[in-house]
Amino acid sequence: MKTLQDVTKDFFESILAVISKNSSKNYGIVILNNMKKSLVKDFPILELIDFDNGSMVIDAKIKSADDQDLSNLFNKIIEIISPDVLRLFIKDQLDAGDIKILTKIGVKF
Repeated sequence: MKTLQDVTKDFFESILAVISKNSSKNYGIVILNNMKKSLVKDFPILELIDFDNGSMVIDAKIKSADDQDLSNLFNKIIEIISPDVLRLFIKDQLDAGDIKILTKIGVKF
C-alpha cells in the first residue's frame, strides 16, 4: 500500500508533468520552487518537500503529517494553477490508488 510520502511525490510529479508538457522539466521545477516559496508560510509542511536540480525529494516525516494539512495544500495548489484543467490533468496522471488516497484525505477531483 502506498504511503502519504509516495502519494505526495506522485502528486507533485503529476503537476511537474503537466507544467513541463508545454515547456521543460527545468521550467516546471522553477515553477514548483516559486510556488513553494510563496506558500511555505501558510503551509509549513512544504519544508518537507525539496525540488532541486531536476529532482524531487519528499522527507519521510511527511508520512506522519496531518491529512487535513496535506489536503489543504493540494487543494490550494490546484486552485492556484487552474482548478478545472489541472484537476483533469492530474487525475489523468495519477493511478487509481493515488486518487483513492487523495480523495480520502479531502482532495477534490
